[in-house]
Amino acid sequence: MVKINYLNRIWIYTSFFLLLSGQALGIATGNYVFPLLVYAAFIFIYLFYINKTVLLFLILSVRIILDSIPQITYPRLAFGLSFMEYFTLGLMSFMLIYLLVYKGIELNAISKSMALILVAMGLTTIYHGNIRDLVEIGSLWLYFILAYLFFKYLLRDVSIEHILKLIVITSLYPFFNQLYSIITWAGRMHLGFARYAGTYHHPCNVGEYLFFAIPAALYLFHSEHRIRLKCLYFTLLLLCHIGIFMAGYRTIWIAIFAFWAFYILFASRRKLVSILLISLIAIVTWNFVGDVLSSKLMPVKTILENSDPLFNLEDYKYNRLLSGRIGLWKGAVEQYLHSEFIEKIIGLGLGSANRIWSAYIHNEYISALVETGIAGLGMLIAWIYIVIKTLIGFTNYNKQYFYLILAVFISFLVIAFGTMPFRHVIVLNYMAIYFATIFNKDIIGSNI
Repeated sequence: MVKINYLNRIWIYTSFFLLLSGQALGIATGNYVFPLLVYAAFIFIYLFYINKTVLLFLILSVRIILDSIPQITYPRLAFGLSFMEYFTLGLMSFMLIYLLVYKGIELNAISKSMALILVAMGLTTIYHGNIRDLVEIGSLWLYFILAYLFFKYLLRDVSIEHILKLIVITSLYPFFNQLYSIITWAGRMHLGFARYAGTYHHPCNVGEYLFFAIPAALYLFHSEHRIRLKCLYFTLLLLCHIGIFMAGYRTIWIAIFAFWAFYILFASRRKLVSILLISLIAIVTWNFVGDVLSSKLMPVKTILENSDPLFNLEDYKYNRLLSGRIGLWKGAVEQYLHSEFIEKIIGLGLGSANRIWSAYIHNEYISALVETGIAGLGMLIAWIYIVIKTLIGFTNYNKQYFYLILAVFISFLVIAFGTMPFRHVIVLNYMAIYFATIFNKDIIGSNI
């Protein structure tokens, strides 16, 4: 392992500057060859310059830049897989080999409980025989398990500040990528207003990248004593929030609300400072996107005013609200309730909702119930319980940090009622990293 820290730092900042410059050139000229050459260079460094900090930087930045050129990385190639899917499979293989060569696979309560989800997927596949869906959906969850184990070992001895700074630094790219579309008024019109996603495939991509930078910047903001750097981290927090709301993706907005609510109630040691901080961010953000927020949250207001039709499967009054999600949920639950007894236990099969309605259910809990039955939903709840119990159990070490990570987890449990975050590689990557950092020597101590 290379341990020349100052060279690592120079390499990281220099390469990231070149990465930003290259992609800026790609956006301006419409020629995306240069970013792909940068990616090829990353692979070369992967093979010959194995260093923990550099590896984390490469994994984050390569994924971010490849996501930003979807017209190249998303089209189907050989065997019906896209370039991004081949990249993910390659990264899975790399993680597995890295674990076997350097450390071996260490299982703990979190990873064992994650494996329960795969067991539920296997049971319903044995009965229904949808092997292709198991490969597609199960491989995502397997990636989550491998990524967690990989980052747990990789980041154990790396300074927690270095880890969080890398998360913040790499998030600058999607923000500036998005900023280009804001400056040029190149937003994508949807539901009557522009959603700024830069060159990314979907606004949720930008929203997720910026969201996961917030807990890192927030921790650095509170732990930093130098005023200049404190102002820098506050500025980054502000920019992340503005970027998220300009992306116009409602579920990430809800994640932000849930994150701050939980953080202020349980994690913040300076509640007044946190309230003032989020109030200032809210005032500035509302000045930019207040009208958009109001229009996008109107369906939520409608449901809160009268929620009775929401729970009546035969009442179709609200079915088109929330981009048609309510109709999907009702249809999926109705299909499940009319299924056979064995299907109520093990589900209708992975991908069943997508086959019936040509769309995912956009609800992790209903999806678990319908696709993997009571058994699958029970295993999902067991995993959630074990993660929360583990995080709360460690609070005697660094209470603020563990509740910060718990706030991130809770926020995604909340939006899992309206989307499928645990089937999105961006979410899986960052959740794996944040779960892994709870075992970092700077957080839990050296005797682990």
